[in-house]
Amino acid sequence: MGNTLRRWLLLAGMVLAGLDSPAQVLTSTKLRPALSRPAAKVGEEVELLVNAHIDKNWHLYATDFDPELGPAVFA
Repeated sequence: MGNTLRRWLLLAGMVLAGLDSPAQVLTSTKLRPALSRPAAKVGEEVELLVNAHIDKNWHLYATDFDPELGPAVFA
């Protein structure tokens, strides 16, 4: 019974230690929001621009493609 208790305590310790340490900390992309017209007045339309700085060897994929060319969803 002593070995079983030790194994459970070891397992619990490993799980608790793993909760505090993330597997990966990546900051490969930095986003910077901006407005198309920073001095816009109330009621005027502006575009929200998002500039992305991507580290070397990383890729950013678009999500605004033609629905006719996208993945097929079968119900």
